[in-house]
Amino acid sequence: MLSGLGCIFGVSGVSKLSEISRVLGDRILLFFEDICRSEGVIGLIIYGSLIRGDYVEGISDVNIAVIGSDIIDRKRLWNILLFDSRISPIFLRRDKLVSICMEGDLLCHSLFKESIIYCGSRNLRKIPEVYGPRVTPHTVEQAKSLALDTLGLAVEGYLQRDRVKLVRNAYHSLRYTITYYTAKSLSTVPLRDKDVVDLCIRIAPSNLCRFFSDVRAMRISKQELRLAEVETLLHLVTTSLKITLPPISSLMLALKNLGGAKPIALKIKIIDRKPYGLRAHYFLVANIPSKNRVVEAEVSWNGMNVLRED
Repeated sequence: MLSGLGCIFGVSGVSKLSEISRVLGDRILLFFEDICRSEGVIGLIIYGSLIRGDYVEGISDVNIAVIGSDIIDRKRLWNILLFDSRISPIFLRRDKLVSICMEGDLLCHSLFKESIIYCGSRNLRKIPEVYGPRVTPHTVEQAKSLALDTLGLAVEGYLQRDRVKLVRNAYHSLRYTITYYTAKSLSTVPLRDKDVVDLCIRIAPSNLCRFFSDVRAMRISKQELRLAEVETLLHLVTTSLKITLPPISSLMLALKNLGGAKPIALKIKIIDRKPYGLRAHYFLVANIPSKNRVVEAEVSWNGMNVLRED
C-alpha cells in the first residue's frame, strides 16, 4: 500500500519510493505504514536530497517529517525511524507546520515543493494551497543564518579531519548562501541542484557559482577539501553575507597555543554590526590532552580569549 501516491510534489512517486527501497531496504515501507497507522499521526512526508535526486550514499541523510498531534508516542516513532542511522526524522504539529509555512520557513519549501506525502495527503495538501510555501524577510534571514551555521560545521569538520562533515556542510553552506541571493533578489527558493546553479549564474557572483559546482562534484566523488579550498569557502560565504570573520589560521594558532588541543565543537557567532556589515567570531570547545581538560575559547582578530576551562 503506497499511501502517499495521492499527493506528490515535483517528483515521480513510484520511482522515488523505489529509490527509497533501494537505499534503505524494502522493510522501510512497512515501517512507514506502521507510523502512518499510529495514534495521533496526521501524515508522513519524505523530502530532501533523496527526493530531489542529489542523494550521495555516505554523505546525505534521508529526511522524514512526521506530522501529528500532541498525543503521538514520539519515543516509539523515533525508535522506529532510527533503525537506520541515515534517517533524519523531525516531528511537527499541524498548527506548527501551518505557522512555519506562513512565515516563509525554508523547511516548508522542502516539505511541499520536492517531496512525497507518503500518507495523510487529505489532511496536508491544503496547507501549501492556502498557507505557502512563500518567500518573506524571514526566508532571507533564515538562509543567511543557516549559511553561517553550516559554515561553522564545515570548519569544525576540517579541524577534526572529518572529511564527510567538511564536504557535507561546505556544500550546504554554499547552497544556503545562493538561496540567500535568490530569496532576496528573486523571491524564490531553489531546491534541486540544477536550479540552484542556474539561478546562481543569473544573480550571484560567478566565483561563488563556480565554487559551488566544484564542491558539489567533490561531494559526489567524496573528495576532501584542502586548506586552500576551505579558505575559499570562508571568503565566498562571508563576503556574500557581508560578514567579517577571522581566517582559519587564527583557529589553528589558537589550538596550538592551547597545547595542541583537539577541537570538539565550533560555532560562528555574530558579535556586532559595523558600518561595513556584521562582525563575527569563532567560539571553540576543545580538549587539551596534556591537561585532560576541556576549554571554551573565543577566537577573534585580536587573538584568543579563554572563557572557561574544566
